[in-house]
Amino acid sequence: MPTTSRPAEVLWTARYDYQPHSKLKRHRHEYFQLIHCISGEGSFQLGTAKLPLTPGVLFLIKPRKFHGLTATTQVKTLDLKFEVRDANLRQALVESNEVIHPPAGAVAHLFDQIRHEGEVKALLHRQVCDALLVQILAHVIRLATPAPIATNPEPDNQLPQNDRAGQLIQFIRGHFAEKLTLQDIAQAVGRSDRLVRELTQRAAGVPPMRYLMQYRIEKAKEFILYSDYSLKEITELSGFRTVHHFTRVFHQVTHETPGAWRRKNRQGICKDVCIDPNFSNVILTVPPSK
Repeated sequence: MPTTSRPAEVLWTARYDYQPHSKLKRHRHEYFQLIHCISGEGSFQLGTAKLPLTPGVLFLIKPRKFHGLTATTQVKTLDLKFEVRDANLRQALVESNEVIHPPAGAVAHLFDQIRHEGEVKALLHRQVCDALLVQILAHVIRLATPAPIATNPEPDNQLPQNDRAGQLIQFIRGHFAEKLTLQDIAQAVGRSDRLVRELTQRAAGVPPMRYLMQYRIEKAKEFILYSDYSLKEITELSGFRTVHHFTRVFHQVTHETPGAWRRKNRQGICKDVCIDPNFSNVILTVPPSK
């Protein structure tokens, strides 16, 4: 694929566990980087500023910007290093905020998909990684730009179909942990059962209850990877009523039990995945002092 058709290119990705009091030495480089804190606490140095490192925060590190990290507790992060070739996209990132607070789960799954593509290396995996990166960067830029205030908002019944579908998907995502039926969803969003099915099928490619179940499993994967919750706690947080039901559905979707899936995927912690075979990552992590 020609370089001009790739607005951004993933170089490297990883999931990292920083033990309490370990550090990422202060350094800088010529490419962009994103560090997303999943859990734990500490401090993050960005230029001359010392910023709190807390769960959910996403740091955009611009080229030649000094940065470093100190973990107070055990810290789990998702990490991406990348180049930006499109001039407009690059300028938008240069002007973006460096500290972003995306909605819970908005970008973590995209980081994980990039890492998975890099490990499996299926056909066109680099192009898929680049497309996922652009989705993450769109989140970063949009969150840094205030939404325009609508002076004459359209009545809800006049919204375009794709906007109605988006509102429906957002409702399901925002209430996934609750006990929901198709009738509950339809009543909450003021639509008929039939329209809810049509909108969800159009937006997500699956019926609404199937989408709800898939989203619950994706959230459960995040809890499994990035928390120490028990299986019973993850069951409840993901919207399932019993451990047996959760385990059965999880196995149907992943073909593994939650325990086996956790053991396999946590092997990737602290494992570098180079998407660009010519990129060499420099290890700058300092273990805790004894």
